[in-house]
Amino acid sequence: MTDPTLDDQSLSYRWGIVFVSLILFLGIVLSPSPAGLNAEGQRLAGVVALMAILWCTQSIPLAVTSLIPLVAFPFLGIQSAGEVSKSYMNSTILLYVSGFAIAIGVERWGLHRRLALWVLSILGTGPKRVVLGFMLGTALMSMWISNTASALLMLPIALAVLASLNVQGDDQHKQAIMTKRFAVALLLGIAYSSSIGGMSTLIGTPTNGVYAGYWSSTGATAEELQRYSVSLGQWFLMFFPMSVLMFIGVWFVLCLPIWRGLTFGHAARNEIRDQYLGLGRMSVGEFRMMIVFMLIACLWMTRVSLNVGGFTLVGWEDGLSALLDFYVPGFNYKGLLHDSTAGLLMMIVMFLVPVRDEETETNQYLMNWELLEHKLPWGILLLFGGGFAIADACSSTGLSSWLGEMLGQKMSTMSSTLQVASVTTLVIFLTEFTSNTATISTLLPILEKTALALSLDPRFLMLPATIAASCAFMLPIATPPNAIVFSSNKLTVWDMMKTGFLLNLLGILVVTGMTMLWVVRVVQVS
Repeated sequence: MTDPTLDDQSLSYRWGIVFVSLILFLGIVLSPSPAGLNAEGQRLAGVVALMAILWCTQSIPLAVTSLIPLVAFPFLGIQSAGEVSKSYMNSTILLYVSGFAIAIGVERWGLHRRLALWVLSILGTGPKRVVLGFMLGTALMSMWISNTASALLMLPIALAVLASLNVQGDDQHKQAIMTKRFAVALLLGIAYSSSIGGMSTLIGTPTNGVYAGYWSSTGATAEELQRYSVSLGQWFLMFFPMSVLMFIGVWFVLCLPIWRGLTFGHAARNEIRDQYLGLGRMSVGEFRMMIVFMLIACLWMTRVSLNVGGFTLVGWEDGLSALLDFYVPGFNYKGLLHDSTAGLLMMIVMFLVPVRDEETETNQYLMNWELLEHKLPWGILLLFGGGFAIADACSSTGLSSWLGEMLGQKMSTMSSTLQVASVTTLVIFLTEFTSNTATISTLLPILEKTALALSLDPRFLMLPATIAASCAFMLPIATPPNAIVFSSNKLTVWDMMKTGFLLNLLGILVVTGMTMLWVVRVVQVS
């Protein structure tokens, strides 16, 4: 594998951005210390500013920028090498390792493709139903596999459907207009539903994992971990209703231009049916992978007991503790188990379950190390580590407290609803231009201290900010799924911007409203 070809312009751009970021870093570090901020916090602010520029511009790979704390923190006296390196491997990162392994297994055996085509085949082929079918299939997949993989899977199927359409209209000009509108709705539906589906599960998108790992990475006490940590089941209960509302709103907005005046022949239905029938019967590998997938989903959803409105659904963690306590008095699993425990268990099982390949007449396993090593997104894991390292250092140096107090003073006169709306708006429009994961990694420690300065539960601002990072709909650069559908050359930047702006506003309303009416009740935010 060779490096990509470099030209003078790309070299100048990279070194220019690095030079500007270093100048900003030195300017912050060498300037007089602001009142209330110690020297370590000031040096950390310089590192964060440098990384923010490199993350925003992507002048060097995001994963490489994420390694900077491992070098900068020890040299600048912010943290020791041993302390900072702990942020790059913890239970949250291992949860994502197991989640990625499950997703890779699903893709290896083609289970995701069967699911997508099955959803499309049962929803019919009216224009609005086709858009709904593609969006629903994409959203269901992106709950469990990466948003990018979901969009990549659905795009070729969508393009095949578009190529086979027989649009019925009054004249050629109208047919062309209606075909264009339908193509835009269909492709944007794939991009947006991949982000919306990822909202609803803790492993659906990396930004959710940043929040999940925040408390353990900042040295929170056992009491704080117990109070603020969120299980997969709790996350699903909080944000699945929100994602459903967003899904319905996005589908309605996308279908407005094609609500009337567009009908299809039988080509779209035939194309989807032919692809689904072409899959044949479910293979042994598919079936066994489906069993593993269903087991891990069940284990993740039911680990922690859920308490909503006075009704308690006992999780298997508490149930197992009660059972063992009968034989070993005083034994309790509280604080010992994590969602990554169940995920890694099923990941190991995948390496033990045999599958007979009927074509080659050889025995295989559901997963092999070579495939996992090749497909595991190591860059995302490093990005997690960089974000957790910043969060931990912001807490230990007092930088986040200092910034939080300043921001808290600005927001102190706002109502609680306006506070949530302000944070949501900031994150949604900021992530149009910046990495979602990097943005949330930088903002969470600041928002925690801001909430404390306002005498609020930190989750009141941190949870809506985290979920708002999945609501960037305006630009191709905002998310990989946006860029993927834009690469089809079937829509323009203006198509995405005019629709995305409306959906950004919808995201602000839904995230703010559901936070105030539902999320605070599920996690009992005070």
